[in-house]
Amino acid sequence: MNSDSDEIVEHPATVTALPSEGRARVVMSGSEQCDSCAAAKFCKPAGGGDRTEMEVGIMAGLDLKVGDHVIVRGTEAIHRRAIMLATVIPCLSLIVTMTVVFLLTRSSGLAALFGFGAMLLFFLLLFVFRGKLAREFQFTAVRVVSSADESTLKKKD
Repeated sequence: MNSDSDEIVEHPATVTALPSEGRARVVMSGSEQCDSCAAAKFCKPAGGGDRTEMEVGIMAGLDLKVGDHVIVRGTEAIHRRAIMLATVIPCLSLIVTMTVVFLLTRSSGLAALFGFGAMLLFFLLLFVFRGKLAREFQFTAVRVVSSADESTLKKKD
């Protein structure tokens, strides 16, 4: 999934817990970029408001403690895939299903009913495979930063 052409997305965060080996629970504050994203639920499953809490991987060799300020990194490919799953595919399935059913039956009510059913099925499948999807949409803590480094990164956003 990671290639040299993937744009890197970085956010400052604070470590709040170390639940298991190689994992950290972090809080990202002021994630304005995430707030405008239609696929934010994939990237921040426990998020809400102006604070985003999520579990991330820890880069090998990085020794973290609770309270450390870190940089959390993902790729633009994660973002593009989340957008596809959250908006594009459901919209296309709705349009295609409604069009096909209407052309076959000439009933707009039946087309709407089948379109609704297709959307319901799609989101049900997303729910069923949420664990697998969550593993694909991973961020990693890559380095510990000072407060000055963190404020510089926030200004870039």
